[in-house]
Amino acid sequence: TVYIGSNDQSVHAISAKHGAEEWQFNTDGHITASPAVANDTVHIGSHDNNVYAVDATTGAEQWRFETRGSILDSPAVSTDTVYAGGKDDNLYALDMTSGTKRWEFDTGGEIHAAPAVTTDTVYVVNNINNASTSLLRALNTGDGSERWKFNSAHPAYSSIAVANGSIYIAPDSINVFALTTGPNQTKSLEYSFPEL
Repeated sequence: TVYIGSNDQSVHAISAKHGAEEWQFNTDGHITASPAVANDTVHIGSHDNNVYAVDATTGAEQWRFETRGSILDSPAVSTDTVYAGGKDDNLYALDMTSGTKRWEFDTGGEIHAAPAVTTDTVYVVNNINNASTSLLRALNTGDGSERWKFNSAHPAYSSIAVANGSIYIAPDSINVFALTTGPNQTKSLEYSFPEL
């Protein structure tokens, strides 16, 4: 099954084999990012300020969590937690089963890019200074405490990627940054393209 968010304020489940619609789940706002699917559940962020969990088979709502702003990009899902951020500047860590808030972190600027999560760290990037620059932060998945931050000096609208111990962000259409996390949860700039 393919799950698609749409400007018609709905998520559509489409058969990958036949292309027939299996179900439709309606929200009260545009959905401008891909759903995140884990444990037979579709996780959705909507411009109606809510994060939703929907049964992947039936399309029945399992829970919703209301934030204070539109959710602009995809949630990130770990073993038991859903991470989502949006226009209210906050990153939320939600219990995957119940939708209960575990913690929130005020980034100080709108979050336009999907977070990325590893075993013990969630990475989030937000725009600041009237969207003229952005901050990438590494947060503890357990309590949301900040481990480090990196100022890219460019606005960020694309998702974060994590692979082989490196964190990659492309904050605009020109620049790419690769950072490495050290053993003491410190960060270093591995490289940038173009070079700084």
